[in-house]
Amino acid sequence: MTAFAARRSIALPALCVLAACSSPTEPEDTPFVGQLGFGDLLSFEVPDTVSVGVAFEVTFETWGANSCYSVSRTDVSVDDRTATVTPYDIRTGNGCFSMGRALPHSASITFDRAGTGLVRVRGSDQVLNQLVVIR
Repeated sequence: MTAFAARRSIALPALCVLAACSSPTEPEDTPFVGQLGFGDLLSFEVPDTVSVGVAFEVTFETWGANSCYSVSRTDVSVDDRTATVTPYDIRTGNGCFSMGRALPHSASITFDRAGTGLVRVRGSDQVLNQLVVIR
Protein backbone atom coordinates (compact mmCIF):
# COMPACT_ATOMS: atom_id res chain seq x y z
CA MET A 1 0.00 0.00 0.00
CA THR A 2 1.42 3.41 -0.91
CA ALA A 3 1.71 6.23 1.62
CA PHE A 4 -1.06 8.13 -0.22
CA ALA A 5 -3.38 5.11 -0.17
CA ALA A 6 -2.72 4.60 3.56
CA ARG A 7 -3.50 8.25 4.34
CA ARG A 8 -6.66 8.10 2.23
CA SER A 9 -7.86 4.93 3.99
CA ILE A 10 -7.51 6.72 7.36
CA ALA A 11 -8.79 10.11 6.23
CA LEU A 12 -12.04 8.93 4.64
CA PRO A 13 -13.45 7.12 7.71
CA ALA A 14 -12.36 10.03 9.91
CA LEU A 15 -14.12 12.45 7.56
CA CYS A 16 -17.31 10.38 7.75
CA VAL A 17 -17.28 10.48 11.56
CA LEU A 18 -16.49 14.19 11.71
CA ALA A 19 -19.18 15.03 9.16
CA ALA A 20 -21.94 13.59 11.33
CA CYS A 21 -22.91 17.09 12.51
CA SER A 22 -22.41 18.81 9.16
CA SER A 23 -26.02 18.66 7.97
CA PRO A 24 -28.26 18.79 11.05
CA THR A 25 -31.95 19.57 11.01
CA GLU A 26 -31.56 21.56 14.23
CA PRO A 27 -29.50 24.74 14.41
CA GLU A 28 -26.39 24.48 16.56
CA ASP A 29 -26.66 25.80 20.15
CA THR A 30 -30.44 26.32 19.90
CA PRO A 31 -32.62 24.07 22.12
CA PHE A 32 -35.26 22.06 20.28
CA VAL A 33 -38.02 19.65 21.38
CA GLY A 34 -36.44 16.21 21.72
CA GLN A 35 -37.39 13.03 19.87
CA LEU A 36 -38.89 10.49 22.29
CA GLY A 37 -38.25 7.28 20.45
CA PHE A 38 -36.00 5.55 18.01
CA GLY A 39 -37.44 2.31 16.73
CA ASP A 40 -38.35 0.18 19.73
CA LEU A 41 -36.10 2.11 22.11
CA LEU A 42 -38.22 4.08 24.52
CA SER A 43 -38.01 4.71 28.24
CA PHE A 44 -40.89 6.33 30.18
CA GLU A 45 -41.33 5.82 33.92
CA VAL A 46 -44.14 7.31 35.98
CA PRO A 47 -45.29 6.11 39.43
CA ASP A 48 -48.74 4.49 39.53
CA THR A 49 -49.78 6.37 42.66
CA VAL A 50 -48.63 9.74 44.02
CA SER A 51 -49.53 11.88 47.03
CA VAL A 52 -51.26 15.28 46.95
CA GLY A 53 -48.75 18.07 47.49
CA VAL A 54 -45.71 15.79 47.28
CA ALA A 55 -43.31 16.06 44.34
CA PHE A 56 -42.61 12.90 42.32
CA GLU A 57 -40.16 12.17 39.52
CA VAL A 58 -40.91 11.23 35.94
CA THR A 59 -38.02 9.88 33.89
CA PHE A 60 -37.72 9.26 30.17
CA GLU A 61 -35.22 9.44 27.35
CA THR A 62 -34.96 11.35 24.13
CA TRP A 63 -32.83 10.26 21.20
CA GLY A 64 -29.66 12.06 20.12
CA ALA A 65 -28.67 11.36 16.53
CA ASN A 66 -24.95 11.52 17.37
CA SER A 67 -22.49 12.54 20.07
CA CYS A 68 -23.10 16.28 19.48
CA TYR A 69 -26.58 16.00 21.04
CA SER A 70 -27.18 16.50 24.77
CA VAL A 71 -29.98 17.43 27.17
CA SER A 72 -30.75 21.14 27.31
CA ARG A 73 -33.66 21.30 29.76
CA THR A 74 -37.02 19.76 30.65
CA ASP A 75 -40.04 22.07 31.05
CA VAL A 76 -43.06 21.21 33.20
CA SER A 77 -46.46 22.87 33.40
CA VAL A 78 -49.31 21.67 35.62
CA ASP A 79 -52.92 22.63 34.98
CA ASP A 80 -55.25 21.11 37.59
CA ARG A 81 -54.48 17.36 37.33
CA THR A 82 -52.70 17.39 33.97
CA ALA A 83 -48.93 17.76 33.85
CA THR A 84 -47.32 18.49 30.50
CA VAL A 85 -43.61 17.76 30.23
CA THR A 86 -41.58 18.97 27.25
CA PRO A 87 -37.97 17.81 26.78
CA TYR A 88 -35.47 20.06 25.04
CA ASP A 89 -32.18 18.87 23.61
CA ILE A 90 -29.35 20.80 22.02
CA ARG A 91 -26.72 20.15 19.37
CA THR A 92 -23.28 21.57 20.02
CA GLY A 93 -19.81 21.17 18.63
CA ASN A 94 -18.28 19.56 15.61
CA GLY A 95 -16.32 16.36 15.16
CA CYS A 96 -19.20 14.22 16.40
CA PHE A 97 -19.25 10.45 16.50
CA SER A 98 -22.09 9.19 14.34
CA MET A 99 -23.43 6.71 16.91
CA GLY A 100 -26.80 7.81 18.30
CA ARG A 101 -27.49 7.73 22.02
CA ALA A 102 -30.23 8.02 24.60
CA LEU A 103 -30.44 11.33 26.48
CA PRO A 104 -31.91 10.96 29.99
CA HIS A 105 -34.51 13.52 31.11
CA SER A 106 -36.32 13.82 34.42
CA ALA A 107 -39.05 16.09 35.70
CA SER A 108 -40.42 16.83 39.15
CA ILE A 109 -44.22 17.13 39.28
CA THR A 110 -46.58 18.04 42.11
CA PHE A 111 -50.37 17.69 41.97
CA ASP A 112 -52.49 19.74 44.40
CA ARG A 113 -55.77 17.79 44.15
CA ALA A 114 -56.70 14.15 44.65
CA GLY A 115 -58.18 12.11 41.80
CA THR A 116 -56.84 10.78 38.54
CA GLY A 117 -53.96 12.72 37.06
CA LEU A 118 -52.43 12.69 33.61
CA VAL A 119 -48.74 12.98 32.87
CA ARG A 120 -48.19 13.95 29.24
CA VAL A 121 -44.73 14.07 27.66
CA ARG A 122 -44.64 15.97 24.36
CA GLY A 123 -41.78 15.08 22.06
CA SER A 124 -41.09 16.17 18.50
CA ASP A 125 -42.20 12.77 17.18
CA GLN A 126 -44.95 11.62 19.56
CA VAL A 127 -46.89 12.29 22.76
CA LEU A 128 -46.76 9.85 25.69
CA ASN A 129 -49.64 9.76 28.18
CA GLN A 130 -49.77 8.00 31.54
CA LEU A 131 -52.55 8.11 34.15
CA VAL A 132 -51.65 8.32 37.85
CA VAL A 133 -53.74 8.00 40.99
CA ILE A 134 -53.39 11.07 43.21
CA ARG A 135 -54.16 10.38 46.91
